[in-house]
Amino acid sequence: MLAIAPLAAERADARGRVERAGLLRTPLIDSPGLGEEHGCEVRLKLEAHQLTGSFKVRGALVAVARAPRSETVVTASAGNHGLAIAFACSSLGRAAEIFVPGATDEAKLAALARFGEGIGVRVVDGSYDDTERAAREAAQRAGTVFISSYNDPHVIAGQSTVASEALAQWPEAEAVLVPVGGGGLLGGVGLACADHPSPVAAWGVEPESSPAMHASLQAGRIVPIVEEEPSAAQGLVGNLDSESITFPLVREHSDGVLLATEQQILDAVTRIYADHAIVAEPSGAAAVCGLQDVVAAGARRIICVLTGSNVAAATHFGIVSARMPTAGQPVPPPRLKVG
Repeated sequence: MLAIAPLAAERADARGRVERAGLLRTPLIDSPGLGEEHGCEVRLKLEAHQLTGSFKVRGALVAVARAPRSETVVTASAGNHGLAIAFACSSLGRAAEIFVPGATDEAKLAALARFGEGIGVRVVDGSYDDTERAAREAAQRAGTVFISSYNDPHVIAGQSTVASEALAQWPEAEAVLVPVGGGGLLGGVGLACADHPSPVAAWGVEPESSPAMHASLQAGRIVPIVEEEPSAAQGLVGNLDSESITFPLVREHSDGVLLATEQQILDAVTRIYADHAIVAEPSGAAAVCGLQDVVAAGARRIICVLTGSNVAAATHFGIVSARMPTAGQPVPPPRLKVG
């Protein structure tokens, strides 16, 4: 069991670094349509409006600041973590090599290219797992630091500030829902929820097509999975490191991981746009898919973290235009399996 204590110092340091870095204290807005539909009160934490377009910048700034200054930072990313590392390295005068899979959204690739000198981007022809393997091997050959998008205590500490900030904005909240990929966000959120004076549940939502965390929780250990089909939620796919510190964190300090189908995730993107005119990428919208089951578990005041907005305009338009309901018809609510 990985208890709260080992990350206490990192989390205290992260809160200070995030505040000093001038990151946005992102809005927490009411979502009356979702609340009425599910018989609860829902507020959306708009990390999609954060610098670099996602929550990832929180953890990246903390991790880069703690890395040896003499070394180039190497990482692997489906896009948002790479953008966050690029921003952090540019802000702190560091060089970076960012490995991304070929399926990375074109908007994220274009944003990475804009950082220019000092930020190298390598596109890997393969899956996210192939990309991370290539990045780790490159870092090892060069003898430099590799910063995981999730399996790093400083990254997790930075991500935990999402929940501590949201709970300061709404102390009466009873649950926090977040998307799950490697589990760094859910692990950090679980720790922040445990700090809160009143009970707050921490839940995650993962694509059914890439259920690495869900399958590992079911098995009681980290197990490899084979992706059943490509997912639009590219930021949430891939296997866990065999010794990932996020698995024990999620197991001990979260209330569970829910599975969402591809259709449910894309419906959530549409619902967020229809109700709020907010662009959320598929990975960033997944938390909304868990509302029905979290209400069934007893929560009535729920925070959903919208984690990112980095999606190509044409891609988002295609998702929304294919699913936008006719006037007066709500998007059907997602229905999930609980693990």
